Amino acid sequence: MTPKSFRRIALSLPEATEGSHFSNADFRIAGKIFATLALEHQGYGVLLLTPEPQSPQAPLALVAPPFNLC
Repeated sequence: MTPKSFRRIALSLPEATEGSHFSNADFRIAGKIFATLALEHQGYGVLLLTPEPQSPQAPLALVAPPFNLC
């Protein structure tokens, strides 16, 4: 997955916006960060999840390294 792909998927969610946090791209819904590219230089994208059970109807994808962000 590339940073461009990560960005495209994050922004495909309803009401998602891209912002910046400590000079790193972040993705928000209703002002709350749900994903970042803060570790892009290490080859990671970060997806933030709540400890509450997720709806079975909600899509959930976890991306584990290695994925190439070059």
